Amino acid sequence: MAKQPRVVIYKRNLLKDKTAWKALLHYANGYIGWLCLCGSLLAFLCLHFLTGCESTTEATRIWRIVRDPLWYPFELINKEQGMVGFTNDLMKAVGKETNTRIDLISLSTQNILAELDTGNFDGILWGFPPNYYETNRYDYSQPFYLVGPVLIVSSHALVHSLEELKGNSVGIMDDINLTFNIPNYSTINLKIYHQIIMALDALQSNQIDALIAHALPAYSHISALFCHRLKVVTPPLTNDGLRLILKKSNQSQQFIAQFNSSLQKLKENGEYQELLDKWGLVNTELPARAQKDLNCHP
Repeated sequence: MAKQPRVVIYKRNLLKDKTAWKALLHYANGYIGWLCLCGSLLAFLCLHFLTGCESTTEATRIWRIVRDPLWYPFELINKEQGMVGFTNDLMKAVGKETNTRIDLISLSTQNILAELDTGNFDGILWGFPPNYYETNRYDYSQPFYLVGPVLIVSSHALVHSLEELKGNSVGIMDDINLTFNIPNYSTINLKIYHQIIMALDALQSNQIDALIAHALPAYSHISALFCHRLKVVTPPLTNDGLRLILKKSNQSQQFIAQFNSSLQKLKENGEYQELLDKWGLVNTELPARAQKDLNCHP
């Protein structure tokens, strides 16, 4: 027959047996300590999880922004894809600075502002300066790329501004909407041109003393046909440029402020210029640098 397990029964009175009572307290304290440790660890993990979720939520705020990859109505002169690449990288850099994510959606349209009104997107990249009606409905960033008219002169001219051209003959392209105060230059003799090549040729042949033309066509044609003979001497004379535009709200106003601050920081730390160089775009705000960077054709 198999042996029955031996069972030892303690009949001590714990209240009278000090040794047994101390042993019980020792094990009880250890068990309670273990429970406290586990509870503390669980509370820490819960707090870490909750704060982690909050940080993730903030970091994953997504702004869906539409752009026209042809950048209508601006003439980018074969730099359209370069601008697409530049805006991709610029928005990533801004997103990193602002702890947000900016998703760019390319959509070919000649009425991109209407896309913003559909409510399907949070914003657009667009190029016209705000007017009074639009500023009541939308929030505009500072231009992240200026494309307005610039002043072009002969490469040996010592002129650096329109103020120095009083009494002189200055050409101007017919598609330029001058938002700077033209009466201030009433002593300048303006001559309108319809084709930029003819205007640049007139400048080169001394038929006019200077020319006002849009920045990107000016740099492009000088690089291709008039390198070392003509030069751009001013930043864009107007505030026309590509901007981030959002529907007006408390959240959009805050993000526009963050965007402007981040853009300025990227310019100051050199990352903005690096992105322009990467995508073959001139820095229109720095004409001396842009002129130096021109890839002149023989």
